Amino acid sequence: MSFELERVNESLQRVVGLTFHEIGRFESMATLGFGDEVPLTTTDGGPARTGRAYALHIQCPFRLLQGNRIVLGSEDLYRRLPEGSPPSADREQEYAYDRGAEVVEGVLSRAKPRILSIAVAEIGDLRIELEQAIRVQVFPATPSRHEAWRFLLPRFGHDDVVFPWARKAP
Repeated sequence: MSFELERVNESLQRVVGLTFHEIGRFESMATLGFGDEVPLTTTDGGPARTGRAYALHIQCPFRLLQGNRIVLGSEDLYRRLPEGSPPSADREQEYAYDRGAEVVEGVLSRAKPRILSIAVAEIGDLRIELEQAIRVQVFPATPSRHEAWRFLLPRFGHDDVVFPWARKAP
């Protein structure tokens, strides 16, 4: 195991025990929120907002599982719901991901699953095991140097963990 990978895995262990609260998206980037709700700093002068203390932003293939069932995946970000499906209040076009995320958030609000373990492999695969047999699997699938995923760790005073490793957090 490389020093960088050891450091990354050590940094990520700090999130073990946090609760998985939110799942959403920004355009085609999946977002997962963990930990307490906190005020978010805005730099554009917009209205104050809140979010989770820690977040995972995913821009590569991933899937969310419960037991042996895929509940939601990266392909759902691009799969439109059939014609005639009622759109949500905040989106003109609704995608399978949006509907799936609503269902998952309902489960999260009741179950409040905590992170049991988290690990990263040298090739960037990220595995998060949670209570209720929930798992998040992230697997970069291209040799591109484009950012595949980022785990924001601001409350620990650490740089974000970003894959590929060669790209340092700003």
